[in-house]
Order: sequence, then structure tokens, then C-alpha cells
Amino acid sequence: MKNFSQLVFALVLVLSAFNGTSQVSSDYLEGTTFKEYKTYNLASYEEGVLTGMDPINAQRIEKALHAEMREKGYVLSDDPDLLVSYFTVVKEKQDMYTFIRYYGRWRHIPVTEVTVYNYDEGTLVVDMIDTKTNQVMWHGTVSGTVVKNKKKLEKKIQKAVEAVLNQYEADVSKTDA
Repeated sequence: MKNFSQLVFALVLVLSAFNGTSQVSSDYLEGTTFKEYKTYNLASYEEGVLTGMDPINAQRIEKALHAEMREKGYVLSDDPDLLVSYFTVVKEKQDMYTFIRYYGRWRHIPVTEVTVYNYDEGTLVVDMIDTKTNQVMWHGTVSGTVVKNKKKLEKKIQKAVEAVLNQYEADVSKTDA
């Protein structure tokens, strides 16, 4: 029983550590003068939401995008300088946790145990499109583990949008300095 509880504790520790991390990356068009952009709007999709996307999660993402863009000083407009486009990708992933236990009277017999688990990794992709040139001038992604709990998922979406738009802000400050 003690060994089982140690296994469960170790697995929970690893999963909780992994669950909190997200990977953010970005790219931008060289020569872009970001300070020229003052207004934005979200790109609209003719059929409502993107195929395969949960419409409630789409609303959560849009709410978070609006909040973050306002916080960064952009004004919502029907004739915007920037169009903010987004989509999501969810992939089933597999990972493993390996640890060594020692058995025997003097605990000198090592036994390697491997635990394999499946999880869903979600990626949010955000593109900033210059409405005058119709070119993507900034591209950002954030990836992390998808959680099943709806309240936690809503917070995770907010954190993901915040993380990717903080990267946008960092790229803006690099180019406009």
C-alpha cells in the first residue's frame, strides 16, 4: 500500500508540474512599425466558429482577446488597423514517468517502473493582420495541457491569451525601441 501511495503521489506531482507550464513562441514581419496600430477587431468567420471548435470555448477566447487588447491600449473599431485572427489545435499526446524502486531485505535490488499516461495538448494560434496590406505581420502560439474542468479551463484560456499577447507586447517593444 505504501508503494502504491508513493506512485500516486509521484504521478500527481509530475502531472501538476507539467499542467502549469505553457510554451509561447512568436514571429513577426521585419520592418513592421507596430506603434502605427491603434485599433483592432477580431476576424470574423463566415460560418460562425471554426470547424471543430467548441463554440463556448471560442467565446471564452474572444472575451479574453478583447480584454487583453483593451488592456494593451488598443481600441475596438469597425474599421481597424489590425485584425486579430485565431484558431486552436488539440492533439492527443503521450508521456511517461520513470522511477526506480529498491526491493529486498536491505533494499538493494533496483526495479525500474514506468508509468505511461495520455493527455491532450492544446495550441492557440493568434495572427495579427495589417488591414491595409492584408498581410500577417505578427504570429504567435501558446501550447499547454488541456484541462477537463470547465472553471479551470476558462482560467487556462485567459492565461494562454495573456501569455501570447504578452509575447506580442514584448515583440512590439523590441521593434519600436
